[in-house]
Amino acid sequence: KADLKPAPKKHNEKIAIIGSGPAGLTAAFELTKMGYPVTVFESKLRPGGSLRYCIPEYRLPEKVLDDEINYIKGIGVEIQTNVEIGKDLSFEEIKEKGYKISRTHFDFLSIKTDIDLNLLKESLLDLKI
Repeated sequence: KADLKPAPKKHNEKIAIIGSGPAGLTAAFELTKMGYPVTVFESKLRPGGSLRYCIPEYRLPEKVLDDEINYIKGIGVEIQTNVEIGKDLSFEEIKEKGYKISRTHFDFLSIKTDIDLNLLKESLLDLKI
């Protein structure tokens, strides 16, 4: 980890991931290694999801988690915290930021397990895609 370098960008399509739990962080890490620009939107103050908020400190020390998240950020993953989709940021705004959203091809990836599926459906219909 000492010689950390940002992953080279090979693709122009921007990827949005909702939630910075284990699945979201893993997807962001792998997609960034593949050369995609990735942004993770997290509703909580700090990234980590269940790793941070459900696993006791004696099982997963906060410093270890922070080091891993900093490594992921170091290769080029952008993490925006305190952003609740549907409240602070709509799907329309995500689209306006340059993330493509379509019925057949998603450059937008939702990993968050407790996302309101009705909100997702309504938002996608509102986008008239």
